Amino acid sequence: MRFYATVYLSSSNYLFNFQTVPQVRSIRPWRVDIGLDLTSRIALQAGFMASRPNGESSSTGFAPGQRTDITEKDGGIELAAPVLIRYCFTKKPSEKLKFDAIGGLTFGYSNPSLTRIRLINGQVVEKIVTESKLSSSYITVGLGGRWVFSPRWEAVFDWTLSRNIAPVDDFVYTLAGTRNGITRSLGLGVRYRFGFAKKPNHEQEFTTR
Repeated sequence: MRFYATVYLSSSNYLFNFQTVPQVRSIRPWRVDIGLDLTSRIALQAGFMASRPNGESSSTGFAPGQRTDITEKDGGIELAAPVLIRYCFTKKPSEKLKFDAIGGLTFGYSNPSLTRIRLINGQVVEKIVTESKLSSSYITVGLGGRWVFSPRWEAVFDWTLSRNIAPVDDFVYTLAGTRNGITRSLGLGVRYRFGFAKKPNHEQEFTTR
């Protein structure tokens, strides 16, 4: 049986629900997959991706004898683990350019935090940290393309759509800026295959005989 590993440059958006108010969280810039070829057309793969939000904003206000600075900084971590089946629907699996149908489940975890600091004349007078934790599951479908350079090396492009399966009204998703709760993922990567049989050593075989 042949295994493969794929490393992607990727950009993925997943929609998490916080107290029924959805938020789209981005995970980038990389993803790693480990897969197993079940047949010449069907493969099972599991992936992992993670990122840390690093957004920051600040504002300054003035009053007689007083300067107020407010800083807000995003923190936490975003994780996603897709478990997918790939089906190659190219007419001949031996073709250099192959296309795959992709489907399965993605499991996500988000732990966003927001730190708000208020300073008056350079002195910290208030520091508030808010934090949320949530795990979500998604139905994932999509298409993939592969260009085969050699039996071991391939270039891979994946485009998938994922929908949070939480029971939230579609109108609430619209307020979050994503139609029907569907978000997307793009990935461009390189795949390496393992599990090839070693070539026989003909010189050793001849000596043995």
